[in-house]
Amino acid sequence: MRSKYHRVHYRPMPAQSRFGVIFGVLHNEASYTAEELQFRTKILTARANSGLDADLLQTSNSWFSNNQDTALTNINENSWFFNAEYRPREVLSMDDFHIGLIDNQRLNWSELGTMTRVIGDYLLLRNRDLATNHLNQPMNYVLLDTVRILKRLALVETPEYVTKQLQLLHNYLRTVEIHTSATVGSDRLFLSDCRRTIENQQKEIENQIHSRQLKTQIHQVQQQLNQVAELRHTILHFALSDKPVNPHPYWEHFASSQPQLESKKEFPTLAAKACGSIRSDAVTNIENKSSHRQLNVLELSAKTLSNCQDFKFVAALPESVQEAYSNSLIDLQEISRFQGILDQLEHLFDQAGEVFTIIQFREQMLGLLKNIEQFIQHSQQNIMMVLEANTNLYHEFIQSKQDLRWWEKMLTQRQEKIDDFIKNQDNLARFETTPSDLQIANKELLQQVNQVVNQLTQQASETSQLQLVSQTRDMVEQLMKSMHAWVGRQYELKGLPTPEKPPLLVSSTPVKPETLPNSPSEPVFQVNSNIKDTAIPSKASRLTPFQFWASPAEIYVPSALPCGNATCNSTAALPIQSSTDSNQNTAPHSSAMYAGVVLGFLVLLPLSILAFKLLYDSWKIPEAKNSKSEDFEAIKIKTADLLNIVNNLVAELKSSAYDDLLSFLNEDYINLLKQADKGNFDAVEMRSLHDELEEIHEDLVASTPKLLAG
Repeated sequence: MRSKYHRVHYRPMPAQSRFGVIFGVLHNEASYTAEELQFRTKILTARANSGLDADLLQTSNSWFSNNQDTALTNINENSWFFNAEYRPREVLSMDDFHIGLIDNQRLNWSELGTMTRVIGDYLLLRNRDLATNHLNQPMNYVLLDTVRILKRLALVETPEYVTKQLQLLHNYLRTVEIHTSATVGSDRLFLSDCRRTIENQQKEIENQIHSRQLKTQIHQVQQQLNQVAELRHTILHFALSDKPVNPHPYWEHFASSQPQLESKKEFPTLAAKACGSIRSDAVTNIENKSSHRQLNVLELSAKTLSNCQDFKFVAALPESVQEAYSNSLIDLQEISRFQGILDQLEHLFDQAGEVFTIIQFREQMLGLLKNIEQFIQHSQQNIMMVLEANTNLYHEFIQSKQDLRWWEKMLTQRQEKIDDFIKNQDNLARFETTPSDLQIANKELLQQVNQVVNQLTQQASETSQLQLVSQTRDMVEQLMKSMHAWVGRQYELKGLPTPEKPPLLVSSTPVKPETLPNSPSEPVFQVNSNIKDTAIPSKASRLTPFQFWASPAEIYVPSALPCGNATCNSTAALPIQSSTDSNQNTAPHSSAMYAGVVLGFLVLLPLSILAFKLLYDSWKIPEAKNSKSEDFEAIKIKTADLLNIVNNLVAELKSSAYDDLLSFLNEDYINLLKQADKGNFDAVEMRSLHDELEEIHEDLVASTPKLLAG
């Protein structure tokens, strides 16, 4: 495991005695040193002064209690000879570093959920060489507490609240980083990476656009679909393999177009996917536009997996189970491709608006959602076969371990493979991946799909709205092709002929009705006897289940009226009659055009004002705010360190003399960071803030020499 940003391998903590080799026999290795007790005190102070919401800080872990008797126990309490030595009452084990999955139905910020498992992986690496009585190191409690805070934030829907709390958590981790040694282990480097990830997540949240009702429901469908995929991927990650695999599965890496992993041997699903062949279709084009997913069509078979270098099944596995495993991987890829379509559909909601999308895609979305229902039910058979075979193998391996002969243990690798397989099943058991869990996830997904179907069924259509969104034609056509390609892939997997491709997007220009001839007298509409009135079929009857665009409505236009010579040649009342007929024929078209112009004006007016405002602001920015980003970053780091030191000194002094001043300085620092995010690197103001903090720090040093010396 290595740093995502610095490309440097993390290092585990060295296994060494807390009190040295010579004096270690006189101490209990589970007790804290004076430095660890001091570090814990600093952590509690920084945590209390972090400003994080009380609900986030609330924890059942006694290590964070301000009452020392509650948090620590004196192991030499009744001793007359030994000094007091304290160890935490809350005991940690390696099992505590295995982080579970977050319910995707409640998950609002997936990056925070991924971050919790990355912290879990680091904790497992960090402590792999430590003895059990050294797992109570303070940093382990800090990182587990961070995981708990991130899990709670990942479930919050309000983006403003999450952004604010992430900023406070970022500052808190920076304080912890300052008090962490840079020479032992990789704690300081990892904390820096955590802060960088939080910064990136803040930017994503700030750019989030709140959706309307239908878009929200589709987003919930996507989340629940992700839950189903994640459970299936977790099973496939641990199942049917007697090789050691990573303790945490990453569905995100399987679905990503650029998984950042050095080796795929510890990730069987990625290794198997890499051995398959891929090809492109219309869905794949989304990858380069609005999706970060890998959306190619995956071709994979049991024979391909048997020849895969980095992927191996357990020995003597039935071919039907191997085929079910490969089909399950194909199903996962199809889920990822379907999510790519939903990503593009949500993007279309943002660009074209909910009204347009409902009008033009009501029937198409209904057909697509009904197909995902059938797909989930059909693909469930493959994953259930894999799960059942894996359970049977687990029972067989337990029996085989008991029946191993002594020479098999010494001369073969049979015992090692059995132990690795059982360990994989133990890790799988940490996740909720039973058949019942899969059924519940599927049921919730189908309920979400039905809600969207009901919402779409209740919507009415207005074809005149096409005029308002003609600029989205290319996006619409691409979405149509993607839908058809995904549904066609399902036909292909079932061995059925691919349905016909949808026609191109129809023109949004309204059809002009023919102008009828005028007469000076009352018009008499005489319809030719050869013309018969035919009922126009509804959209539902005209559309096939896989036709992704409705044909334009048939417009009946009567032929020219017959007239006599006297009537046709007379022009006495022609101007009045012409005006009346013209108004009658063009009134609906003029009304639609007027509504389009008004709505277009209302949409473009605030955008134009905003554009002029941004141009004006960029023109008025002083030259000092255009400093080089390198200079700004250099002074920013110094200012951040000094600001944390000053805040901690004031907190330790418990003096209110600097509270108001520090409040203003903290606010100025945050404002400068926000300006930097927009590209305005005001190094002059940041340097001025740093100088002011230095003056305050000198005053504090002068007034508290004893405190600093201690």
